[in-house]
Parts: sequence; C-alpha cells; structure tokens
Amino acid sequence: MSTKFKTIWTMGFALVVFGLYGSSIIRAQPAAETQSQPPAVIQYKGDMANMLAHLPSIYGRTIGLELDVRQQRSTVEFYLKDPTLVDVLNAITKSAPIYRWSDREDSIEVVPLKGGTPLLDTRVSSFRVDYADESEAITQLLNLPEVQASMDAMKLRQNSTNAFAAGSGKKMSFAVHDVTVRQVLNKIANENGSRFWILTRNSAGFFSIRTVRIIG
Repeated sequence: MSTKFKTIWTMGFALVVFGLYGSSIIRAQPAAETQSQPPAVIQYKGDMANMLAHLPSIYGRTIGLELDVRQQRSTVEFYLKDPTLVDVLNAITKSAPIYRWSDREDSIEVVPLKGGTPLLDTRVSSFRVDYADESEAITQLLNLPEVQASMDAMKLRQNSTNAFAAGSGKKMSFAVHDVTVRQVLNKIANENGSRFWILTRNSAGFFSIRTVRIIG
C-alpha cells in the first residue's frame, strides 16, 4: 500500500503527498496560500522521516532527525484534529516509541531513546563557509579538527556519499562561534531553506548527513 500523507487545511484545501524515502527531494502538489497555516486534520500512515520532513513548511520550525542505528525506517500512524506541532510530535513518538523529541532554542530534535551518537553535541570553536552549497558546507563541518577528533574517538567513519543534500543549489555564507555540530546543521538547513536534516548511521560506524527539502 502506498504511503500517504493527508491533510485537510483550515480553508478547505486538501493536500495528498505520497511518501518518498531515500530521496532528498519530496515533491508536493502546488501550494495554496493557506498551506502555511496549520491543518485542520492530519491523517497519516507511513514513514516517520517523510512525515517529519513536511513539518517545517507547516509549522515553521527547523527539525533535526537522528535515525536509530537498529531500525533505519519506522512506520507511524495517527489521526489528529487541529493539531499543534507538539501534538504531531507526541503522536509520532507515541507511534514510534524508540524515539523521543525535545524543543531546543533553535530547533526541534528527534533522536533515539537509546544508542544515539554524541557526535552532534561536539563543540566547534568557530566555523565559516563562503559561498558554499549545503553539501559543501556539511563536508567542511565534518572536516573540522574538533569533529574529526570526535569521530576518531567514537570510531565513526564518514560515508563516501555523505552529504546527499537537497539539491537546491543555493549558496550560503555565514560564520558561527562556540556552537555544537547540531547547531551548525540547523544553520545550514535554515540557510538552504530545507529546515530539515537527517543523520543516518549503521552498526559498522559509517554515517551520513543530508538535508531534505520539500518543493512544490
């Protein structure tokens, strides 16, 4: 059965998106002016990551997801009326109880209850990118000495196809200081307009990070 994401908007606009997993671009029907408003109803059964990828465009918050190394794909199912973002996140983690979510100052994080990687909390003294796309920015971040030292200590290895990014082609320039890897990823996702990123890791220690962008 096809994965389905169904929302009924407050102005009567209906949107149906069939889930795409393994792609960094999720295509939706042409957006209506009311799409930025929270939906009246969300009825969903399908991939958790796909659902989370839609939420930034609905609720305006940046979301970072770390997939559980033991289960790379989780199916969630719920039905909500007049849902807030908190309602949706609670429904997602209730349906996929191996995850928890928390609200940080600059983002929402969704992480495994057990077995998450502390790499995302590695502190970076300074980071700067000049006219780089999201893939280049993520690669530069992972090549920082502090991040490389954490990767070595945690026996993590970057996947050779690491930053399969959203492909927006948008160049970014920014500088940050005394931040975590997670905070830099939030900044990158904000700058390229995706507002959603995923860290995937396997039991052998190989990992990748990518942004995901929904386009009309």
